[in-house]
Amino acid sequence: MKIGCSGHINLQRIEGFTLPLARERIHAYFQSRNPKDCVLYSGFAYGADLLFVDVAQKLGIKTVAVLPCEIEEFAGEHPDGGKEFYSLLKGASEVVICKHKEHRYLAVADEILRGADEIAVLWDKKELPLFDEDGKEINRGGTFDVVRRAKEQGIPVQLIF
Repeated sequence: MKIGCSGHINLQRIEGFTLPLARERIHAYFQSRNPKDCVLYSGFAYGADLLFVDVAQKLGIKTVAVLPCEIEEFAGEHPDGGKEFYSLLKGASEVVICKHKEHRYLAVADEILRGADEIAVLWDKKELPLFDEDGKEINRGGTFDVVRRAKEQGIPVQLIF
């Protein structure tokens, strides 16, 4: 079963969020999916993505890192300088680097959605605009966009928190 994940970098924006409860819910979600048959596709971004990966790897679930740019560049985008990112990346069974420069997070979302059986999310349920007042694309590849596109494609979305 191919599971994609998405969620916020700042998880505190989710009402009622606590790290222990989120870990418990993610753990229960994976356990209900028969972990040995699962593969988690994650953007490995700080916050929700790394939380999903951490729980998955502890359960022995195969993880695939889908990155928006080269490893060193992306690690620099993490607030801790990439410490947690590098630690979890060691446990990834595969690393996919999306080469799209202009819409790199949209390219990550496309790869995560491609062939997904399900998408698991940590999300505040807030819809964001996808175009600014000039018609330029914004927020593409973010959690709301992933949820929206998954639903359009008939991919089940599981709201974990």
